[in-house]
Amino acid sequence: MAQTTNKFQIIQKVSAEDTVLIHPETEAEVVKYKGTTSGIAAENVQGAIDKVYEQVKNIESGGIVTGLKGDKETTYRKGDVNLTPANIGAEPSGAVNAHNTSGTAHSDIRTAVTNAQNKANSAYSLAEGRAKAVSFDTMAAMTTALKAATKTDYKVGDNIFIKALETPDYWVSKVLDNNTGTYGYFEISALETQKVDLAAYQTKTDNTLATTAKTVVGAIGEVKTTADAAKSQANTNVTEIANIKNGATKVGSATKADNATKADTATSATSAGKWTTARTLGVSVNSGVKKDGSTAINGSGSQSVDGSADKTIAVTLGDSGVAAGTYSAVQVNAKGIAVAGGQMIEIGTSGQTTPSASLATGGLFFKVV
Repeated sequence: MAQTTNKFQIIQKVSAEDTVLIHPETEAEVVKYKGTTSGIAAENVQGAIDKVYEQVKNIESGGIVTGLKGDKETTYRKGDVNLTPANIGAEPSGAVNAHNTSGTAHSDIRTAVTNAQNKANSAYSLAEGRAKAVSFDTMAAMTTALKAATKTDYKVGDNIFIKALETPDYWVSKVLDNNTGTYGYFEISALETQKVDLAAYQTKTDNTLATTAKTVVGAIGEVKTTADAAKSQANTNVTEIANIKNGATKVGSATKADNATKADTATSATSAGKWTTARTLGVSVNSGVKKDGSTAINGSGSQSVDGSADKTIAVTLGDSGVAAGTYSAVQVNAKGIAVAGGQMIEIGTSGQTTPSASLATGGLFFKVV
């Protein structure tokens, strides 16, 4: 597909009679340029390009850098200049590394690091003496583990917990010189923890209980009696509700409805075949007026209904005054009905100086120049 490149003026339609020129033809000298970052003193793209061109020509002729030398050199050099450590007064390659790896260099720092490490090792040794806690599933598992442990695995004060219920927990009370005891190198003692006996609380009088009985046992029995009665009544209610639903038990004025022959003489009716007299139901829709206010945009429809069958009312909506077609902008009224339409962009043809009527207000007209 061939592509044609044209110059355009961009014109905006602000009313049916007026337009405004937004942008003339797109030449470089009319495109604004802001040189805040670059520092180029130019107001448009053409001026900025000319400034850059001047600077490039200056660099090509050697007008910026005339020579280069290191701090220890006396003359400037041109062309491809290689700066060595000696040229700028730096240490030769590898000199710093050789100094840092020397055993005699930084002796004060090496001594300080050694002292700090010794203190850290001492603190770690002290921390190793802290009591710890371990747990086993059963007494037998604990005995097996202690018998297989080395002399330094546990210390006096370490706690040993047994997960099995009704079994006491222990602590290491002594470390032996040899692995000859029941628990290897260790003697253990039970942790002195006594269970709380709550048996007396069952018969203790508690006046805060919201029951007639003021003991725990009596209150539980009283609550059970109340719960049993509630359960029995609930079961009775379930049966009665089921009988009402399936028709075995009738409620209220159901007998009147059974004996009624006409809906207008019954207290209530389950259903009616149809109305005695058919009625015509109509629909009227007011969707506003056309853009010029001349004609209302109405809709209407009707259908005869006697209640014997479902009916659908077809509504015919009046024309809005907008010709059928595709628009990029439409004007709608309060009901959401399109009352006007137009195009937002119009590309002019050669010789066309103003936009056509199809361009919507606010739309852009591209005039060929």
